[in-house]
Amino acid sequence: MRDRPAAVARDERGFTLIEFTLATAIGALITGTLVVTLFYFNDLTTRYRDSLSVSNELQRAASLLNHDVVNAAEGEIEADALELVIYGLEEGAFGDAGATPVPITVTYALQPSSDQMYNLVRDGQTIARRIADPAGFSPVGAVSETSQITVTITTAVDRPGEDYDQDTAAELVFHRRPSKP
Repeated sequence: MRDRPAAVARDERGFTLIEFTLATAIGALITGTLVVTLFYFNDLTTRYRDSLSVSNELQRAASLLNHDVVNAAEGEIEADALELVIYGLEEGAFGDAGATPVPITVTYALQPSSDQMYNLVRDGQTIARRIADPAGFSPVGAVSETSQITVTITTAVDRPGEDYDQDTAAELVFHRRPSKP
């Protein structure tokens, strides 16, 4: 066998086991920190998206309710439903000066959905989901020409399997300008 000189062996040596173990531990620590950070930001983004979705639904519901309540000529307010009669033109009659307004009935109701939540429904179409408490329409009774209608809604963003709940309460107040037939 040939022996190498000691000077050459020192110059060509690789990593020691301790150096390799230390580098692996530091790499694992950095990778673990990155994974936890990415998981946290993903969760935060999901919560923000859920909250934004609920906010958009409430805004759409408020816009529809505002249009219908302001223009209602008559109707009935119940604690869990709102029926309004709005006078409009038949389809295709826009621009016809002699067209006679026709009554259009619009109904808002609360329908139970899963997990003790409710949906706000307009003529059978869901316009707001995730309502935590049954929304209230008030004051109960006939819609009069001077009435103001209040809709109280509490929405919730619940994450299954987590302790995270975000409730948002909104009280929508509509002052009426009834349309005349």
